[in-house]
Amino acid sequence: MPSSSSDNSSSLEKQKTKLEAQLEKVQSSKDDEKTKETKTKQLEQQIKQIEGRLHSKALKDPVQPLLRRRHLPNLQPMERA
Repeated sequence: MPSSSSDNSSSLEKQKTKLEAQLEKVQSSKDDEKTKETKTKQLEQQIKQIEGRLHSKALKDPVQPLLRRRHLPNLQPMERA
């Protein structure tokens, strides 16, 4: 079932990216400061919740980072002359 776990993590990452984009829009919007502050706090809270979920998933499934590393090139140490 690792693919469903990684799919879920990918989904959470996408949600986080969308929230971060919304946060940027709010901060550059023409809303009054109180409205901006309220929206910013809500978005930051949602982002922190997603980060927490991603972190707990990483702790529960330590194999996922290893699977991602599999795609790195197989580097060999250089021989010394």
